[in-house]
Amino acid sequence: MVRTWLAWIGLTLALGLAVAGGILVWMRLDPRLPSDVEVRAQIERIGTLRTGEYLYRDVVFFDGPDRPLGIRVTELLFSVELVVSTGIDLTTGVQVSKAGADTLAVTVPAARIVRVDADEQTIEQLFVRERWASIDFTQVGNELERAKERVAVDAVERGALRRAESRARQIIDALARSRGYAGADVSFVATQEVAQ
Repeated sequence: MVRTWLAWIGLTLALGLAVAGGILVWMRLDPRLPSDVEVRAQIERIGTLRTGEYLYRDVVFFDGPDRPLGIRVTELLFSVELVVSTGIDLTTGVQVSKAGADTLAVTVPAARIVRVDADEQTIEQLFVRERWASIDFTQVGNELERAKERVAVDAVERGALRRAESRARQIIDALARSRGYAGADVSFVATQEVAQ
């Protein structure tokens, strides 16, 4: 009687393991990979992929217009922190195709400077001189815009866009792997759009 029960329990366990093993084998042989259209839609839903931020501290000198006889009326020296953000706009220009049975070929726009922002909370006045006039802060804003342009150029020269593309490549490859693919070959195409 005990042997009969043990035989039935053993047979039930063997049958359960066989069914579970068959399901696992079936899932491995038929992985049901999402289509390249589905992967493209998922990549585009990311929007702007921000891949890096760089913090700069810049010293800005503003000297107002000269008065007659070359007398300088206003001078201002201040420091400010600027944040340069790099990234890739994934809302347009994304192309996805199969590069192999389980690999994707993904083409996205090249990395760019997404934003340069001055943190107004960090502005520190170092020196100010006002003689016979006050400082026109709209002109100081123009100097600040020139400082933003300088740090954006510096970030590009220091390789910020290369690092942005490297990080984007890793993120998109990880996304493809999470969807069941072996990976993604990511390439970048230059766009005509200039970031502001």
